[in-house]
Amino acid sequence: MMSYQNVIAKINNNTEKCTDFYDFAESHGYFERKLNVNVTPQLEEIDFYGGERIIEYDYVPKSSKRPKHLEWERESGIRKETQLDELFDNFKHGHVCFVGPPGSGKTTLMKATSRDVMHGKYFHRIIKMVSYIECKQFMRNSKVTAAELIFNNLTKEERSQAIDIAKTHPEEVLFLLDALDTFQYTVDGVYEVIGLDEPAYPEVIMWNFLSGKLFPGCRIISSSREHSIRNFWGEIRPNKVIALAGLTMKSIKEIISGYEGDEEAEKIMEFLKIEAPLLLFLCTTPVMLVYTLIALKFKSDFKPNTMSGIMIVVMQSILRSPHTHQEITMEVLGKLKDLSYIGTIERRVLFTEDDFRQVHLKPEEATDLAILAPGGIYRKVFQGIHLLYFQHQTFQEMLTSFYILGLDLKTFREFVDEHLHTGYFVFVRRMICGFLLNTRVYKAAGILLEEITDLEEKRDIFKKSLQSQLKKISGGSDLLEVFTAMNEAKDGMSDIVKSSLNEISMTGHPLSISDIHVIGSVVSYCTSLTLDFTRCDLKSASLQTLASGLKGSNAKIMKLWLNKNTNMGVESLTSVGQILSNQSCVEELGLGNCNLSSDQLQAFKSSIGNRTTLMKLYLYGNTNMGVEGLLSVGQILSSQSCVEELGLAHCNLSSDQLQAFKSSIGNKTKLINLWLSGNTNMGVEALSSVGRILFNQSCVEALYLANCNLSSDQLQALKSSLGSTEIMKLYLSGNTNMGVEGLLSVGQILSNQSCVEELSLDNCNLSSDQLQAFKSSLGITKIDQLYLGEDRIANNEDIVAVANLLPNVTESLWLGRWKIADEDKEILQNQLDEIGSEKLEICLDRFTKLKSRRISAATIKVFSKQHPTTTSKTEFALPKIENVSSQRSGSDILLTWNEVSDGNVLYNVEIFCDDVKLEGTHTTEVPQYRMESPTLGKKYIFQVWAKDELGNSSIKTQSKNVIKLVNVEVAGGSMRLNECKVTFPGGTFNKQTKVWMSVGIDNSLCPEGYIGITPVFDISADSEFLKDAIVQIQSWCVGLEKDKIDILHFSSKTDWNIIKPRRITGDNSIEFRCRKFSPVMAFIRWLLFGTVELLMEHRLYILNKNKFHFAFFTCGETVQNTVRHYYKDLGAQLAPFHLPQILLQIGDRVRMKLQIDRGPENLHFDFPDGHTFLVDKQFLRKQRNEYTVQLFPVRDQYPQSNIRYKMVKEGNEPEICNRDFDFPVERIDMPGQQTINFYGDVRVAGNMNMNGDRQQALQDEQIEQREAEQQRQADENRVRVPGLAPQILFLFLAVFLHFLLRWLTPEITL
Repeated sequence: MMSYQNVIAKINNNTEKCTDFYDFAESHGYFERKLNVNVTPQLEEIDFYGGERIIEYDYVPKSSKRPKHLEWERESGIRKETQLDELFDNFKHGHVCFVGPPGSGKTTLMKATSRDVMHGKYFHRIIKMVSYIECKQFMRNSKVTAAELIFNNLTKEERSQAIDIAKTHPEEVLFLLDALDTFQYTVDGVYEVIGLDEPAYPEVIMWNFLSGKLFPGCRIISSSREHSIRNFWGEIRPNKVIALAGLTMKSIKEIISGYEGDEEAEKIMEFLKIEAPLLLFLCTTPVMLVYTLIALKFKSDFKPNTMSGIMIVVMQSILRSPHTHQEITMEVLGKLKDLSYIGTIERRVLFTEDDFRQVHLKPEEATDLAILAPGGIYRKVFQGIHLLYFQHQTFQEMLTSFYILGLDLKTFREFVDEHLHTGYFVFVRRMICGFLLNTRVYKAAGILLEEITDLEEKRDIFKKSLQSQLKKISGGSDLLEVFTAMNEAKDGMSDIVKSSLNEISMTGHPLSISDIHVIGSVVSYCTSLTLDFTRCDLKSASLQTLASGLKGSNAKIMKLWLNKNTNMGVESLTSVGQILSNQSCVEELGLGNCNLSSDQLQAFKSSIGNRTTLMKLYLYGNTNMGVEGLLSVGQILSSQSCVEELGLAHCNLSSDQLQAFKSSIGNKTKLINLWLSGNTNMGVEALSSVGRILFNQSCVEALYLANCNLSSDQLQALKSSLGSTEIMKLYLSGNTNMGVEGLLSVGQILSNQSCVEELSLDNCNLSSDQLQAFKSSLGITKIDQLYLGEDRIANNEDIVAVANLLPNVTESLWLGRWKIADEDKEILQNQLDEIGSEKLEICLDRFTKLKSRRISAATIKVFSKQHPTTTSKTEFALPKIENVSSQRSGSDILLTWNEVSDGNVLYNVEIFCDDVKLEGTHTTEVPQYRMESPTLGKKYIFQVWAKDELGNSSIKTQSKNVIKLVNVEVAGGSMRLNECKVTFPGGTFNKQTKVWMSVGIDNSLCPEGYIGITPVFDISADSEFLKDAIVQIQSWCVGLEKDKIDILHFSSKTDWNIIKPRRITGDNSIEFRCRKFSPVMAFIRWLLFGTVELLMEHRLYILNKNKFHFAFFTCGETVQNTVRHYYKDLGAQLAPFHLPQILLQIGDRVRMKLQIDRGPENLHFDFPDGHTFLVDKQFLRKQRNEYTVQLFPVRDQYPQSNIRYKMVKEGNEPEICNRDFDFPVERIDMPGQQTINFYGDVRVAGNMNMNGDRQQALQDEQIEQREAEQQRQADENRVRVPGLAPQILFLFLAVFLHFLLRWLTPEITL
């Protein structure tokens, strides 16, 4: 009988054998050097279950989808760093589990722990027996006893002794269960309690073992991937869960030095940091570190910088092993692909000899495969005799990827659509990205991937699938997994992200440095996008990593949100500035609730420089910025002409801070929207500073002062310092201490403007006296939306005060939560009836509204006059045709447009050649028309309208572009079309070449944040460009700076390249060079407009005698032609006076109105105050802006009257334009016959009687010519007025001398 000591020795000896290659100290053939460092991955104790059952996710082989709130967990105590000696010395009994992803070092740590404990390192040296158990050996569907399963290497007698030791001295026994996740069954149910000698299935035994029922008081240490223990319940849950958090950079370098020496380690680390930073972070996983070292030492010209590249090199080392023959190996490799795919689909990593027979593979064939490591020593890919498994699961998943890539096209598409993006295949997807889309990896793979059929088709399928995922996934872990996969593709992901990625949102998801590396890599391939890193716990290292990754990238970061990152520090803000310093314009930067200091803001100012424009800057909730911080904010914005929004709400601002801001921002920067709500300690001087900040601008879109505890003195100070600046939206909600004088000041602030869009006085507890004071000081200013909502029991005085305010409200008065008596509601109703406005309403709650019960007399007359059928051109039964455009199609012009949905229609097409309508109208049943063989050197434009069988028609729609065709010789040449001129240097083409040019207006191309400043043009040539063409596009803007201009070269509406201009010519033409053409247009980012001025035309058109259209449009031939045709086809007539061109810039305010002698007919316009508009982004993005007024009452005939047109521009350079004209305006009468002169070799002059379309075309042409001539003469008169006096005097003297000489000497003839 063996003694207890001998049994313990046998168990420990078996453990020693099982752990003989447990760490890097014993090389086992990988490297010639022995590793003399003892490195353990970082360990963190986590509250894995959090007191409740973990949400169940799909099994993810490589990385858990459990949210990675690492830093938050650390700070809140859910996750804390720990050390092995501390952990084990305090481990008395129960179960501790190590968790981590594949390759994180779980098995190595378990084996090292086993040997260390046997050598007396932990547990105060009291452990005598250490039993190491590999869980993957436990097969299901076979009953054994617990003793046989746990002590399977002992005899029956020895098992009894081992059990006796564990029961009598449990404190001296340690069980180590490696890889719980390799169980082929679940143990998270509740099973019956069994004895050690009672046969049972393995899952029942393991449930009893882990729950402590088999060996009470013994210690159990296990390892697992997280998914396997996530659903453990009750007694079998580990007492502690320890996460393996990866190797530190220091540990990585120590391991490399241990294998390769210090000098070589420096070289390897340098390569990883510069060429493959993401690979360096993969090396925090021990197994990937080993694979990476093998790949980098492998003799090959290919130096991998991705995981897929590493695995390709590792697999190639197998193929080049002297132990294998390549033909045999490739045959075996094919079988291993089948085996791997079956295992991955069935979610298992363990294979029996039956599995091998299923794919016709002999076990010895698999174990012959080896990895060629540095030093020429080998390591087996498969281990075991009866139970076989890959050395690491990455091999299985790599071979699975090979199998999937080898599927036929239909099956491949089905697999990608149905399975590849599920959690279980996340690592396989990553591999496929590298193998399929990374051309370097694909080329280096050689024989491993050369048998893939339909390669390009599969690439296209996979790319479209990834594009779909990017659009579908909102953010977080899933998006990071997709980014990590795409990073394997490197340049291969470029077209995927450019077309599908315009926003990355990681809100609330703590980001590690490796996460930031992945994101930065993806962002560097984007065109333009929004980055939302709100509440991501970013720190200096993360933002430095992002800045480094984006250095040199052309990605345009339109919006960057960093709100609620409270630990960024000074270096972080320096990195933020560096990220944005190469951006010409950033639409939004969010730094709200970041606990910013003055030092941080100073660092940001220093690093961002003066070239970046911040359109919207949000700093709300930063209460510690101090005076110096606000000084820096002002300096950051002082170089801009305007800021669309500045958010300083809830910043605890003082008067000193606002004075500092005022002094540093200067007088040139306009603040369109200023948020100061929630600053309750600003004081009188602070409000005075606010007024002075806004004093230099004519208009403020919105000023937010809600919940600021404002007093009457503060409001008086604001009024006194504000000057004549107009505020379109003013928010004063929640200020309950303004008093009567305060409301008087509010009215005075608004009284100098004709209208206010919104005024919010919600929750201000206003008295009737305050409302009366506001009314008395408001004057005639109109308010579109007035908000007075609050919890209030209204008395009669309150209602009367509100009723008196109604004449100043044009759209809505909000009285939400007011309790109003019925008789008081009647007062409000009567006032509404007296005003008689159809638009005005009182909103008592979401569903209850009061509106006027009376329709004005003018409205009744309008309806009665409009009911009869008229012949006006404005009444078209069919909808207008949209998107009429022409383009080259072979040697023809193809005209296309949107189909009309109303019934069966015929489309009519008119063709204009050099602005002269060609004879005949062409009809087609489909929404396209082909014009064959256009004439060289002529420009063509088209008009299309629809007509149905009842005679109903639509308005004529002109094509958006004009098109022209010329021949260019080898010696070079040029062509001009409207605002565009292109010069072709000699040698541009190697033969005579037909070149097509198209110029037009297409606002749909304009990306967000940009303003178009030229038409869009395109060129197509029959031959390849051998040299760059020189392009000049004339802009409708003046004061251009070439550094602020982006010429966008579109390949699609969401994808473009940027060309920078070479120069700006004297006529405001933008010049650049190009040889590859697609639609091209010049843009300026919105807030870079600055002092750039827009040259505009304005016209007044009259339609149907009583409708007047104010038209503002950019000054350019293409737009002018479009506008002229538009109003001509409406049947509108140009008012009989000239209007000068006008220069507009951002922030200018323009008012237009018409006045008419009322007379006995009481003639009046429906907008007596006219129209007012602000030159803002919406205005600038349109080439034509239209505003309409109507004359009432509607009459068939109007008496002779005088109308005055008045236009006032308010801004830095105010302008006033007044014009009077007689009304009604007589239409131009056209003669029945036209005289046409023909010129050529034979001159023919005579009269021709023109009928039908030709005659009408000539009439239209003459109207246009007369209008153009009228404009030209007015322009000439305006230019020549200073020089007319001497010319008239000279003419008068000549006539006088003529008659004098005739009288004195009648015989002389002059």
